[in-house]
Amino acid sequence: MEFDIMRHIVADVLQVDPNEVNPDTTFVDDLGADSLDLMRILILMQEKFNIVLQKSSIYRLVKIQDAVDMIKDAKSN
Repeated sequence: MEFDIMRHIVADVLQVDPNEVNPDTTFVDDLGADSLDLMRILILMQEKFNIVLQKSSIYRLVKIQDAVDMIKDAKSN
């Protein structure tokens, strides 16, 4: 569930086909995200999943799976 929602968040923010997004896709190298894109993704993650993340969490966003793991961790706390 988290991955499917993340796929659509990433596709919307980065203007890519959702089918291009998989757990091993990297935000920067594969999708061309910059720091502003990552911050927008982080904000949308918080809104969609009703979680609180530190702004410094953007430095942990390398692959899509990192975001999914971050969501799961935040939901379990």
